[in-house]
Parts: sequence; C-alpha cells; structure tokens
Amino acid sequence: MIALSILLTCIPFSDCIAIVSVIVAIITLFVTIHIAKVIPERDKLEHRKQIREAVSELAQQMKGGRNHMCKLIDIDRFEKLYPHNFNSMNRQSHFKAELDGTDIHGIVFVDKIVGLNKSERGHYIATRGENEYKAARCGSIPYEWIIDIDLNGDEIDTCPVLYCKFKKRKIALGHYCVEGKDGSLVNKFGFYQDRIPFSSYEYYLLDEKKDNPLRTYVTVKKDSDVL
Repeated sequence: MIALSILLTCIPFSDCIAIVSVIVAIITLFVTIHIAKVIPERDKLEHRKQIREAVSELAQQMKGGRNHMCKLIDIDRFEKLYPHNFNSMNRQSHFKAELDGTDIHGIVFVDKIVGLNKSERGHYIATRGENEYKAARCGSIPYEWIIDIDLNGDEIDTCPVLYCKFKKRKIALGHYCVEGKDGSLVNKFGFYQDRIPFSSYEYYLLDEKKDNPLRTYVTVKKDSDVL
C-alpha cells in the first residue's frame, strides 16, 4: 500500500483517477463472479429441498395405500413424442418405475427385477434365462435432472409424474425414430445418441421369505441394459 501511495504521488491526478477506477472495476468484477457462483448453488439447494419435500409427501401417500408406480417423462421429447411412443424403438418419451426412496444425490427408483446366477468365483451374473436369485435394480436420478413433479398426475395417468432432463448419453446402434416432414414419427436404423435415465445403478437381493428387513446389496455383472 505504501509503494502504491508513493507511485500515485508521482502520477498526474487525472491518471490516478483512471488507475483507481480500473482497480475498483477489477475488484467489482471478482465480487460479481463470486456472487454469481454462490447464487446458483443456493438455487440448487432450494430445488433439492423442494423435490425432497414433494417426494416425502408422496411417500406418505404411498404408506396410506397409493401405488408406488411413477411416470418419468423425458422433457426433451415431451412436446413432440409424448404420450404416443411409450417404449417405442429406443426413443421412449416416458417410462414407469416404482419409487424406492431418496438419497444424498437424488431420487431412487426400482426399474426392473433382474434374474441372477452365481459364478464359480462368487460373482452375481445377470441372466434372462433360469436363475438362482432375483434382485431389484435401483436407478438414481440426480435432483438437478428433475425439472418438476406433479403429484396428481396428468390427463393420461393419475400416477405421479416427474418431468426430467436426462443428461447422460450413450452412442448406440439400432432402431430410432425421428419426426417426419408431416409431423409423423419415422423409424430409422443406424447410430444414434440415446439418453440414459439413471446416473447410477445398484442392486439388492430379494428375499422370498421376506423375513429379513435388511437389504443385501450386491454387485451385478453383465446386465446388458446398464452401461
């Protein structure tokens, strides 16, 4: 500061004003950038809180007998594809899954019951044929992927509806559909970029006797539906 004061005394007054203005502008810029970073984080926390409160209310309704099934709509396909192409040619606009709960990162759904066999090394292997075990496959949707929740459903279903922006992608080879010039859906075959509805998966074994309240989570290999 002393060196700066000495330097300013050697510079004409008009130039000093210009230098001070530049310094103030730089400080203001850094403060603005810091605030800009803080506000989105607060918005994320507030959004997370709202989603958790809605899911908590939904969980209470389910304890009272409401079905656990929810509809998850891909917001990027909502306008053009919903509700006509449920599970259609790898371009589904929506799908259904059972609400399982929440964790730190998002909402967890059971989207499939997977048959398992155990290898000689003790690994659980997914199979579509005969199986020794069954496991619930749970997928997690991050809070920031969820745009909105309508607990009352929509004009199509009375089950809760979650509008989501799925951000995870994979390159796949197969059938996909695009919108034709007349607005109809046209099926094509080739490489396409598909959305993955869940950011991560985990599995827990299903106890047929249901006498164990604790879940046994396991690692599953060769589940072709999961990257």
